[in-house]
Amino acid sequence: MTETENRLRDALSAAASTAVDIRPLTVPVPRRRRWTVPIAATAAAAFVAVLLTVRLASVLASSDGSEVIAMSVGTQGESGTPGIRVFLCASGDTALYSGCADGKVTEKGKADVQAALQNRSEVESVFFTDQRTAYEDFRRTYNDKNPELLQVVKITDMSDSFTIQVRPGADRTALLEAVSKLPGVTQAADIACLVERTSLRSIVIRMFFGDDDEPCVRWQSGAGKPGFGSPQGRS
Repeated sequence: MTETENRLRDALSAAASTAVDIRPLTVPVPRRRRWTVPIAATAAAAFVAVLLTVRLASVLASSDGSEVIAMSVGTQGESGTPGIRVFLCASGDTALYSGCADGKVTEKGKADVQAALQNRSEVESVFFTDQRTAYEDFRRTYNDKNPELLQVVKITDMSDSFTIQVRPGADRTALLEAVSKLPGVTQAADIACLVERTSLRSIVIRMFFGDDDEPCVRWQSGAGKPGFGSPQGRS
């Protein structure tokens, strides 16, 4: 296990004592299900799930969604609904996502993603958050809540991202799926959907076991995608 993986596991454990309902990453296996997945793939998926949880932590710090508004400036349009966060490739994502084969997204890559987002008819507006701002938001959110977490999470664990405000009536699920497949993107997360689920712990469990027909997060394909396949007897 790499130093980064160890730190992120420590981060999720440290976050157990915060107001956010995160537990140490020992995800309970549902009874009566048999999973046929290599251990290495499971470990990689766990790492990616923890990484996304850390990146989302400052956005979803409040279970009632109040801090989503505070931490996501410019992410709400006239509808007042939180937008979709599109995470871009960071330096450590190369081996985890097919869309990050060229490493950390370049300035041209960011411009290409932004143009692709702005050209979609479902998108009302696009707002950019750089890695440093995301990290500062994270530290501000957890400064009083959990200083141990601040000691573990580094700026390199965060990534640049775009938040898109979706036009009222647009198909958010189809948009989420489409933008997650763009080159230079690791994941796309529907913040409104996540806030509705309220708990980061429940989010991680859903990402692992796929209990939702329409999950709140879509992932680029790659070694670390937390798609465990189907349990035996389930398609």
